[in-house]
Formats: sequence, C-alpha cells, structure tokens
Amino acid sequence: MDIQLIYKHIHDVVVSALPDGSYPLAYINICVGKNFPLSNDEINDGFKKLKWDSDISNADLNIIRSSSMDDNALEVTSMNEFVDDSGAGKTYFPKKECAVLRV
Repeated sequence: MDIQLIYKHIHDVVVSALPDGSYPLAYINICVGKNFPLSNDEINDGFKKLKWDSDISNADLNIIRSSSMDDNALEVTSMNEFVDDSGAGKTYFPKKECAVLRV
C-alpha cells in the first residue's frame, strides 16, 4: 500500500474541488472500506508527514469506515473550512467521478 499515492489522490481531489480563496481547510473527510488494508493511524500518520508545506497543510483527516465501501477503495467525501467567529464555515464536495481511489 503506497501512502504517497493515497496522499496525492486526496490532495488532487481536494484542490480540484475548492474554489479560489476557500483556504484554510479544517477537515478532509474520507471513507474507506471496513477492511481497508491500512489502519486509520497509518493513514493519518502518512498524511501528516506528507501534507506539510502544501496548500492543505492545515487540514486534518476524518476517516469513516463503511461496510458499503469496497475494502480496496478510498473516497474523498467532503472538505470543511474552519468555522469563523459567526459560526460560518463552508463544506465542499468533490466530483464523484474523481473522488474514489482503488488501491
């Protein structure tokens, strides 16, 4: 399992889905199968090492495991901006056709 490939996929999907001026992101939400080959800690640790000095460096991953997902698939489901003082923060959704990675 190549964590760099996973990071690249997440990064590319997120950047392509965000309009200009929408940074910084608080969370990137992904969904993987119940028996995805990497643990949540392995995915998070790899993501944290690779995200620094990138345009998504502020974002943390929120990982959902779902029995409805293929065990070898990862889907970027949405991205959330930080909530401001008034409670406003936008959620963005990627295009379905590019959101899923099969590993």
